[in-house]
Amino acid sequence: MAYQETIKTVDKMRAYLRDFFVYGYKCQDDFEEDSSRTYDNERKRIDNWLNGYMQSKRDVNGKMKRFISFDSRRIKNNPLHRIWKIKSFTDTYIMLHFYILDILADGKKRDSNTIVDAIRENYLKYFAPAEIVREEKIGKLDADGKPVVKKSIDYDYKGFSEANIRKRLDEYVELGLLQKELGSRNKAMYFCSPDKIDLKQWRNALDFFSEVKSLGVIGSFLLERQTDEMPLHNGLSFKHRYIMHTLESDILANICQAITDKCTLKITANERGYDCTEIVVPIKISIGTQTGRRYLNAWRLADGHDGDQGIRSFRLDYIEELEQLEKCADYDTYQHLIEAALPHIWGVSMGGKCVDPRKKHLEHVELILHISEAEADVKHSLEREKHGGTIKYLGEERYSFTIDVYDSGEMLPWIRNFIGNIESFHSDNKCIEERFWNDITTTMQMYEVIPQREEGEQDGAQKEYE
Repeated sequence: MAYQETIKTVDKMRAYLRDFFVYGYKCQDDFEEDSSRTYDNERKRIDNWLNGYMQSKRDVNGKMKRFISFDSRRIKNNPLHRIWKIKSFTDTYIMLHFYILDILADGKKRDSNTIVDAIRENYLKYFAPAEIVREEKIGKLDADGKPVVKKSIDYDYKGFSEANIRKRLDEYVELGLLQKELGSRNKAMYFCSPDKIDLKQWRNALDFFSEVKSLGVIGSFLLERQTDEMPLHNGLSFKHRYIMHTLESDILANICQAITDKCTLKITANERGYDCTEIVVPIKISIGTQTGRRYLNAWRLADGHDGDQGIRSFRLDYIEELEQLEKCADYDTYQHLIEAALPHIWGVSMGGKCVDPRKKHLEHVELILHISEAEADVKHSLEREKHGGTIKYLGEERYSFTIDVYDSGEMLPWIRNFIGNIESFHSDNKCIEERFWNDITTTMQMYEVIPQREEGEQDGAQKEYE
C-alpha cells in the first residue's frame, strides 16, 4: 500500500509521538509489535509533520536512534498542533464541502431539496466522476430498418445522494458552520453562520490560549485564519512548554462534552500494560501539581463482572477510546458524593483504586515535626502542601499536622520529604504506619546508623529513631 501523509485516526500516531518525545532515543527494534513497513510509514509522517524537530543519533551499537528535540524559547507555536490538521477525507467529502459553502455564501436560506438540486445542476454535470449513457428504443425504424434508439446522458450520483447531502448539512449545523431553522410548512432551512468576530483584536489572547490552555489546539485553528493585518507568528516566548497534552485534546473534549450533557461514558484504557473497559459517570478533570498529568475523576458504575463502584480516576494519556452513552439520571448524586470526598483524597491518581465514600472509613493521620527558625522553607512547604490538613504550633519549635484521608498510603511519598523533621508518625492504618517505619529502618541500616536486623527480629525502628 502506498504511503500517505494523511491519517484517519490519531491513535497509532499518538503512541509513536509519545515514544519519540517522552521516552526518546527509539529505533525500529523497539517497536516489536509493528512491521517494518508500518514503522517506516509512521516515521515518515512524523518527519514530515515535525520537520526540523526530529533528530537522530547513533548509539554505541551503531543503531540509529530517533527523538524529538526543540528549544522551547525559540519555537513560536506548539508543533504538535499539526497532527489535528492532517485528517484524510474522501473526494466526495471535500467536493461537498465546497459545493455547500459556495451555494450558501450569499447568506440566503435554502431547504435541503433546493441545495441538492443546485449541487446536481450547477456542479455535478461539470465535475461528476462519470457519465452514464442510457439507450431507449422508441419503436420506430430508421432508413435501414433498424430500431431507432434514443440516447440520454445521466450522471453518477452515488456519492452525492440526497441522504448523504442532508447528513453533511446536519453535520455542519452541529459543527457551527451552518445554522438551521424551520421555515414554511416546517421545512428545515439552512444558511451560513454569521462571522462577526474580528480575530485581529483577539490576537494576543489567541496566542496565549493556544500555548497554555488545555484545548489550545482550538486557538491554533483560529490563528490559521490569518489576514495581511494579522501576522502569522506571535510575539510570546515561553521558558517552559508542556506540549504533550496536545495529544489528548480529543479525549479531553469528549469528556467535557459528556460532563456538560451529564452522560455516562464507556472508557477503554491501558493501565500498566493491561486493557480495561469500564462504564463511568464523568465528574471532574484534575491536574497533578507534582507531575502536571491530567486525570478524570469519575464515578465507576458496577457491572456484571465486578460489583465494586465508587470514585475512580483515569490518566488521560492512558485512555484509548471513549464512547458517550445515555444520560445519567443520578448524575447530581454522584457529583455531590465526589465533591464531598475530594478534600479527603490526597493524590489525584488515587493509586488506581476505586473508593466508595459511603463504605470506606476515613483514616486519621498525625505528624509531629520539629522545625527550627532556620528552617522557614520547611514550614512554608508544610503550609503550602497541607491539602486541607490542620497545622498546630505545640511550642518549642514543634508542630503537629493532622488530616483525615481515605488512603493514608498515598501520603507516604510526601511525608518522606520531612524525614529529618519528623518526631512521630501515627495512622489509623497500622499497615501504612509499619511500612513507614520499615522504610526508616532500611535507610538507617543502609547508612550504618543502626546494625543490620537479624532474620525474624521484630521491627523497633520507631523507638530507635526517636
